[in-house]
Amino acid sequence: MSWRRVAKSAQAFIAHGLLFGFTLLVLLKLNHVVTYSWWTIFSPLWLFHTTVARGRFSLPAPSVPHDRHVCGHLAMLLLQHRYWFPLKYSFAYIWRASMVHIQYPYNLMMN
Repeated sequence: MSWRRVAKSAQAFIAHGLLFGFTLLVLLKLNHVVTYSWWTIFSPLWLFHTTVARGRFSLPAPSVPHDRHVCGHLAMLLLQHRYWFPLKYSFAYIWRASMVHIQYPYNLMMN
């Protein structure tokens, strides 16, 4: 067993303990056993989220597979770069037509 597995197990234990603590505090608050503020009641839930986020988003990025073809995002980027001018002109025409359609009723109201 490595220290990394021990740390992951401890992190999971802490996360579940915080979630259980939040549940217990909510039950005690709703039964009027404790008079803590709601900030104190919800603090284990926020700590649970930070613990889980620390475990989820601190992982290194996966390596790029070398046996596959170009991903779809790169292909779209290359196509967009290759056909940039026709797309620009077509979207400019659509944008201009929509602006004329939107501004036309307001021009009638101003006169």
